[in-house]
Amino acid sequence: MHVSLFALMGCLTASMPGAEFLDAHDLLWEIPPERWLEGIPLANGDIGGLIWGNGVPLHITMDKYDAWETREKGVGDLTYAKLRHMVDRNQRAEAEQCMRREQIYGDAPYPTRLPMPRIELAFDGPFVWREGRLQLRMATAEINATVDGEPLRIEALVHAEENVLFLRFEGTPAPKVRIQATLDHLDEGAKATLARWGYEAPEVTDTGKNGSLLFRSPTGYGYALAWRRFAAGDDEHTICVAIASTEDAEDPLDAAWELTKRAGSGMSLAPHDAWWSDYWTRSYLTIPDARLEALYYAEMYKLGCSSRPSKYPVTLQGLWTLDGGMPPWSGDYHLDMNVQQSYWPIYAANRLELGEPLYRTFSACIPKWREQCQAFFGHDGIWPGCAIGPRGERVFGYSGVELWPGNAAWLAHHYWLHFLYSWDKDFLRDEALPMIRLAFLTYAGILEADDDGTLHVPLSYSPEWGEGGFSAYCRDPNCDLALIRFLGE
Repeated sequence: MHVSLFALMGCLTASMPGAEFLDAHDLLWEIPPERWLEGIPLANGDIGGLIWGNGVPLHITMDKYDAWETREKGVGDLTYAKLRHMVDRNQRAEAEQCMRREQIYGDAPYPTRLPMPRIELAFDGPFVWREGRLQLRMATAEINATVDGEPLRIEALVHAEENVLFLRFEGTPAPKVRIQATLDHLDEGAKATLARWGYEAPEVTDTGKNGSLLFRSPTGYGYALAWRRFAAGDDEHTICVAIASTEDAEDPLDAAWELTKRAGSGMSLAPHDAWWSDYWTRSYLTIPDARLEALYYAEMYKLGCSSRPSKYPVTLQGLWTLDGGMPPWSGDYHLDMNVQQSYWPIYAANRLELGEPLYRTFSACIPKWREQCQAFFGHDGIWPGCAIGPRGERVFGYSGVELWPGNAAWLAHHYWLHFLYSWDKDFLRDEALPMIRLAFLTYAGILEADDDGTLHVPLSYSPEWGEGGFSAYCRDPNCDLALIRFLGE
């Protein structure tokens, strides 16, 4: 197979192909996406929107990275020494229970991403889906349909630099398009969970021309969604949807309203076009398999949507989490592989800046992780657990991963990759080496020598193998040995 990849840090140069090359990989929906999992994804590294449904109504599931429940509970008095004691004594039930979340939390609040509002668009007259297209080149969705037999065209985009979703309608008068923002779509389990944790129902307003939804957390966090309608002609109008949170402004509702006002009164789309134009010029790949080639560009698009400098790293579901319920696996950061595989493409694809949220967010967790390592292992190092929130909050979300000593070590490998591809010696000194050194100390403190002086990992396991069962515990798992070699080279 012949592969052409022009992304090798300036070692190879070639002019990019024309726009028609990328346009050929646009994603098409010839039938309506009936489930949220099949929707058209839009995002800017901070907010996201997933368009789906058959038009009765048309749904847009919104999302924002900083929407978190952050209350947590520690691991109690469990230590590595106690865990070894259980395994050595073949205390199967006790050792297995150590890996399970129920022992830690029960029904108490625990870190998780929060459910987000759904935008619902209803039309006066029968809605018939003709085609949906996601234009990768400019990150714009286009839906062609009919309402009452008359053509309707919808364009949608999430601005690359502003937390605004633009919805432009052509062919149907504004009064025939109804919009609402709601959390009523949440299932009974999610509503009961939020109520049990002290959340109140959102505050919702709707005048027909504009509306809002304000959601507050008992922790002091809150987010607001506001929408405003702007008419440009009899059969043409735009709805601007904005999201702001207490991480953006002291009063997120005022901030969201201000965003909609600016969006409708001349907010330029030039920065959006420029961002995506620059993104696509970084590299390109061609292979003699059209389906695989299209998959590559779809994934590069999702990567560009999901990680931006100064924002948050990619979570388990990115900015398109579950519609209608609590986010699966808390929508958190899994350090046993998921975070790593989300960022592997940025290096060879010449998009190193997308790793900035990863390094900034997790380097800030080092003091917390050192305390956890001291408490659990009894020596210096870093131990984050596996499932965590944006500031290192422990989620304990998946059995068989939380007690592994290697989560930080595998994360440290990304720091090393960044140096290898950037040759940034300041980053190596200030960011990579401290992370690598501390991850090595975590292992160094548990290694034990046998009679001939060979060092061994006395107790560990391969994450997710055995699903938290007793049989997962072993001596010298290959994954640990590989990470120790990497850290020590």
